[in-house]
This record gives sequence, structure tokens and C-alpha cells, in this order.
Amino acid sequence: MAPSSTLPDALLAQFRTAIFEQVSDEQFVRIGPLPHWLRTLWPDAETATGPVDLSEHFLFLASFLSEADPFWMGTVDLAQYPTNALGVPYLCSQAWAQEVPQGGEYLLEAVALRIPPSETSDMRALMLMRPASISYAEHRRILQEGRSLNLSFQHANQQLRTQRAAFEGLLHDAEDPLASLTDALLLLQHGSLTPDQQRVVSLAQQQVRALRSTLQEAETAHTPNQQPAPAEIPSLTRIVDEVVAHVQDRVPSPPCSVALKALPDDPAPVPMESERLRRVVIALIEHGMRRSPVDTTVQVQVDATDAHATVHVTDSGPSIPGAVRPHLFERNSAPTSSAPENDLTLYFARITVESSGGRIGYADTDRGPRIWVKLPTMRTG
Repeated sequence: MAPSSTLPDALLAQFRTAIFEQVSDEQFVRIGPLPHWLRTLWPDAETATGPVDLSEHFLFLASFLSEADPFWMGTVDLAQYPTNALGVPYLCSQAWAQEVPQGGEYLLEAVALRIPPSETSDMRALMLMRPASISYAEHRRILQEGRSLNLSFQHANQQLRTQRAAFEGLLHDAEDPLASLTDALLLLQHGSLTPDQQRVVSLAQQQVRALRSTLQEAETAHTPNQQPAPAEIPSLTRIVDEVVAHVQDRVPSPPCSVALKALPDDPAPVPMESERLRRVVIALIEHGMRRSPVDTTVQVQVDATDAHATVHVTDSGPSIPGAVRPHLFERNSAPTSSAPENDLTLYFARITVESSGGRIGYADTDRGPRIWVKLPTMRTG
């Protein structure tokens, strides 16, 4: 598409502004007069004789051009756009404050014009830029409204931080009673109970898991995951070691044991807050314990490379059915007799791991079903 050498005098007289014509994707040439304000904002405009990318000089055009392109190409209904006094359809941008290199700013707007093809020329895509057609009073009103909105945002953000602190305190206070109740129900489950009593205990366990899952979901939703500072980067190796020791000591006579393979010397620093990492590891181990028969072993292993660290939890239960595997880490219902693998804790583990750039998966191995979590490592120095 080549620019035309002339434009109707009536069109130039009507706009009296900086006029550019599109010659290729995102490339324009100036074809109209050079107004004083354009020289001020873009000192090299007068010497820019070839095609230029206007969005490099006026940032607001990067967004506006994505709207203007389909308008120029005619891939949208042109009847929805207004027309000027000459019947030419146009598209206006929002007002934009462009800073002046010497200080201060200009309030600008862009107008896209589509000149229909004729017998002597193709369709022409024009870009007009001019100072925004709003009064000084309106400009000041917009600025004042922006300041008021900023103050409202700061006030709301402070209230949110206060409420979040109270919410986190509530979650912390609820964790210990839930852990104690879980341990007590686990002891009861392996005691001398009648079938009816076993059903009551099983129902109570499901309700405790559902409550814990709800609390974890609420915490995940309301607490953004932030990468810890370098001095606070947690070690996956250390966390796994601590969690296994905690699980082994928590229940005096657990139905199955947890064995930790020799840990690597690598601390495996990962980009996840320590408490979240701890909850993920606990979720994997407890899932393996629930699936394992009595007097069997859940095996835990950590592997680390320069780029990634992986924790594997292998249980002694049956292989997870193929129909269940695609949904294993989705938000399913509580475990049932037909789908004992369903576990909301795995869903929360997945969204926590993925929010830190990691992955979670399942594999059948010669030692038994295995769930693994792979996280990127964070090396310093």
C-alpha cells in the first residue's frame, strides 16, 4: 500500500492536525502538516521521512492500533462507527497524557479514518493525532477523580491487609484442633469397633478432611503466593525430612509406616513459602498412608538437580484405575467406595505447586503407585 501524494483540501482544512497514512503493518508516513505540539513531543518528527512505527513514540497507540486494524480492513461492521461532516467513518481513542521531554505533558487523542476505495485509489488508512478535545476544567476533573480513586484504593488495601491478618490468625488457631481430631479418629479407626461405629468414624474423618480442604482452599484463594527473599528460600530436602519425622511421631501406632530414602546433600532450594511446601508434602504422604494396607510402608524420596527438585511418594495400595488418573488432581468429591482415590488435598496440592511454577503427576512403578511433585530450584551466587 503506497501513500497518496495529495488529500482533499477540505479534509486537511477540517482537521488541521498531524496526519499519517498506513503503508504496512504498524508502519506510517506523515502526509500532513507538522504541528508545533508534535515537534515538542517528537523532536525528530521533521526529519523522519520514511515509514515509522508510531507506537514506539506514543505508547497509547499500541493498544489503539489493535482496534484500528480491523476497522481499516473492514472486517467489522462499519455502520456502528460515527462519520464526520464528509461522511467518512472514524474511530477515536481515549485521551492519553503524553509526557514532554522538557517537562509537563500533552493530553492527546488519535483518530482512525477509513477512506473508501475509488476508481483512482485503493482504500486509505489514515491516523490523525491531535490534542484531546476536552476543556482544561475537564482535564483537571479527571485528574482529581484519579487522585480520589487512588486514595480509595489505598484505604481498601489497608482494610484488606487487616482482614487478611485476622483471617490467617483464625486459620492458624483451627489447625491444631483439626490435627488432634484427625489423630484421634485414626486411632479409633484401628481399634475394636463395631461396623456401625466404624461407619461413624469414617463419616467423621470425611467431614474433617472436607473442613480442612475448605480452609486450605480459602487460604490459597486469599493469600497470594510470593517468592520468599533469598535468605528465606526453603529447602525441599529439609522440609521433607521434618515432615516425615513429624508424621512418624504424631501417631503412636500408625497402620502403616513411612520410610525416607537417604536424602541428597543438596538442600534443593525451591520458590515456595515454607508452610505451603510443608502442606504439600504432608498431603502427598497422608494420601499414600490412606491408600496403603495395614503393616505396609509408604516410601518417600527426594531427587535434586541444578534446575529442579522432585519429591516422590510411593504407596503400597493398588494401582489407580486409568479412568480416574486424568481427574486425580482435579476438584473431585470426597473419597467413596467406588473412587477411593478422590482426594481434595491433591487438588489443593496441585494448585499450590503450579502457582510456584512446578508440576504434579502420577506414575505406576515396580514398587507401587507413585505421586511426584517437581519444582524449579532457586540457586543463589
